[in-house]
Amino acid sequence: MRSEKVNPLLRTADGRLLVGAQFCDHFAIGLAFVALPWIVLDGGGGPALAGLVFAVGTLPYVLFGLLAGVTGDRRSRKRVMVGAHALQMACAAAVPLWALVSHPPVALVLASAFAVGTGRTYADAASFGAVADLVGSANFVQAQAALSTGWAAGSIAGPFLGGVLVAAFGAAEAVAAESALFAVAAVLVWRIRRPLAAPGHELEGRIRDAAREGISVIRRTPLLRLLTSVQLLWYLSVIGALALIVPFLREDLGLDARETGWILGVGAAMGLSAGFFVGALERRFGGLRLIAASIVVSALAVVGLAGAPGFWGALVAYAALNLSIWVSVTSLIGERQRLAPDHLQARVGITGRAIALGSMMVGSLIASGLAVFVPLRALYLGVGLTALAIAVWAVPALLRRAAALPLPETLQ
Repeated sequence: MRSEKVNPLLRTADGRLLVGAQFCDHFAIGLAFVALPWIVLDGGGGPALAGLVFAVGTLPYVLFGLLAGVTGDRRSRKRVMVGAHALQMACAAAVPLWALVSHPPVALVLASAFAVGTGRTYADAASFGAVADLVGSANFVQAQAALSTGWAAGSIAGPFLGGVLVAAFGAAEAVAAESALFAVAAVLVWRIRRPLAAPGHELEGRIRDAAREGISVIRRTPLLRLLTSVQLLWYLSVIGALALIVPFLREDLGLDARETGWILGVGAAMGLSAGFFVGALERRFGGLRLIAASIVVSALAVVGLAGAPGFWGALVAYAALNLSIWVSVTSLIGERQRLAPDHLQARVGITGRAIALGSMMVGSLIASGLAVFVPLRALYLGVGLTALAIAVWAVPALLRRAAALPLPETLQ
């Protein structure tokens, strides 16, 4: 009975190693989320340039997502993840090494963010197939909850420790810690005993045709089309609030690195809590209803950030924003992967992620561009109102689809 209560991904040493590696990856990304924009701001760059760090880090999903999905389905997922984390380690190290001589230029910071994002694209694609290999598609939602918990825990530790390191030692030293964490992630994946090999029948055929299969599954499945459309528009509107959060907290609210780290860390803690209860909520209400509620909460949270008077107001609003995003992301990924064939897990997963992050990148670029002309508080208010407008269409569409599905057992 005890083993049945344990999350299926955590029942084996290999599953725990995978979660640990993902924790380290998100820990490292969280460090950079504070440190890299801080380096840009310290070098004289404004909020628009600082916001570009986020956009450049997500660009590889758009450029390489489909290719990464094919690689994750055709090559050993273990080797892909080890190689991806090693690439992240080397490219992150370039910033603190340059800092030994002089202040890192913006071009280097952006190049490092892009290269680290490229490694993350391949690691994410391979991890979708790895999870399916370890637990099977039937247990993907529960396994995704465990993986999301690891992501959130890393995202808590990263921004919090990033703020502490920036305040105590400097932003370049925080990026050095990021590089070390990628090295740990590579070692943890290397220690996984299972080969996590690709399905044998997926080793041949043209890459272009193989890449199209992931898109085709989403296009042919009505529920996946709806979820993808909702996620694309929602992220396009709301993600600017995340891309500009560091310059907003520092420049508009006048918070220091430690206070900024606390807000980002507490926001990520909402993701950790979501990983513990989202499975129960999904069984009780259904994933589509959770996504619908999350859209409304996220929009109201961004409006709350726009009106935040200081540290505590920003803390509450940012925590609500992150909670809504983590709940929806876990539900979206679980629903998508449950509908994907076993031999297309990496392609369907990374295709959905690429579409989502593509909209995030465009949204962050728009927000960063507007930040040159529009005060950040006014920009946050516009982002929140735009997300509410999207909710007017998305929420009824999701609820209609949820009503057509079998009710969760607790609502029958």
